[in-house]
Amino acid sequence: MIVTVYRLLCLAGIVVSVYGKLVALYKKQDSSYRAACDFGSAFSCSTALTSEYANGFGIIGPLLGHDHFLNISNSVYGIFFYAALFVIGGARSQLMRKLNVLLGAVSCAMSVYLAYILYAILHDFCLVCVTIYVVNILLFILAIVQLRRLTAKDPRHTR
Repeated sequence: MIVTVYRLLCLAGIVVSVYGKLVALYKKQDSSYRAACDFGSAFSCSTALTSEYANGFGIIGPLLGHDHFLNISNSVYGIFFYAALFVIGGARSQLMRKLNVLLGAVSCAMSVYLAYILYAILHDFCLVCVTIYVVNILLFILAIVQLRRLTAKDPRHTR
């Protein structure tokens, strides 16, 4: 049951990431484009998804150059991230479950960083972004539950 919910959340993360990428593409092609998640000037996903922080998490561009191959859309990172989690999310090995917890912790830390940028720097509320933050938190919680259940079932996995 937990693996199913975990994988459904991964699929939700992929879908929301694809939508975020499409919003950014459409907005860059047509500045008058209004996304379904744009409700006003302070409640606009297209503002966040086309900001300088929407590529390379706002970190890679200034460090390595805006033309660097790693300075891609955060949404593209999300698509690959959630696809990877989908694949390893059902693993029964302790190593994979620990990796899931680690990746969940990193994604939550990045969510806090991006939420700060969204609120304090961009002064915006992005429904797509907040949905991703919630998905990350729930995946992290489920990864912890999966790891604890594995160690509870088999004492050999307590190391």
